[in-house]
Amino acid sequence: MVCLHSSAASSAQWRPLMDQLCDKYRVLAVDLYGEGKSPAWTSARDCTIDDELELLNPLLDECAPFILVGHSYGGAVAVRIALAKMQSVQALVLYEPALWGFLARVDPDAEGTKEIEAVRQSLIEQLDLGNDEAATQGFIDYWAGAGTWASLPEHRRPSLIQGAKANAKKWRESLGPPFSEEEIRELRLPVLLLAGASSTIAAGSVVARLQALLPQAEVVDLPGLGHLGPLTHPTVVNAEISSFLTRLGDLHGGVA
Repeated sequence: MVCLHSSAASSAQWRPLMDQLCDKYRVLAVDLYGEGKSPAWTSARDCTIDDELELLNPLLDECAPFILVGHSYGGAVAVRIALAKMQSVQALVLYEPALWGFLARVDPDAEGTKEIEAVRQSLIEQLDLGNDEAATQGFIDYWAGAGTWASLPEHRRPSLIQGAKANAKKWRESLGPPFSEEEIRELRLPVLLLAGASSTIAAGSVVARLQALLPQAEVVDLPGLGHLGPLTHPTVVNAEISSFLTRLGDLHGGVA
């Protein structure tokens, strides 16, 4: 299994899942550009999902075949990997993948599209003005709920500020790759699509679109969880992932 983290996080977010599944799977969690132990993105242009794929290619080639698990931005990277390496991917587990470019392409006037565009614009504008903390506060409070930033201890804030800056470098030119509906339909493999029932409008809009395009996907709405469910409620999320893998193994005679 290859696990891909959300923006402003790192491979460490998947440690509980790795501990839970290590007796059945070789579970690897990676750091994307600018996060954890991976290098910062230093080019003047945006870091794209294709750049993330290039970074991960040596590992992915070594691990094939594999199951992909992705949360938010990591979920978008997982979709890109699945489309590029269809023969290597056995299954996809996606928790609210950040397919904002796809959403903007298929439904540019939707409330969810306008919501995420406003979040992106605010983050970039505030960072450009040098208001790093205000930019990060808006970003964190959008995803985790109003007042989250104010409740954080001071020692946690610098790493989140750096994470918000890294996210902005991947967001400046666009909302992300504008996958088409035809490309999404190409994901003819087992898919578990997880969503928080208390998540954002943008995240819910993406999940609804994917559900319509992937009739074979298993969709699970998790009561009380938001977009950061894998970070705030790992036990709940990981239980769903483990159950899916058990069903997948029963269906295919074992995939570990």
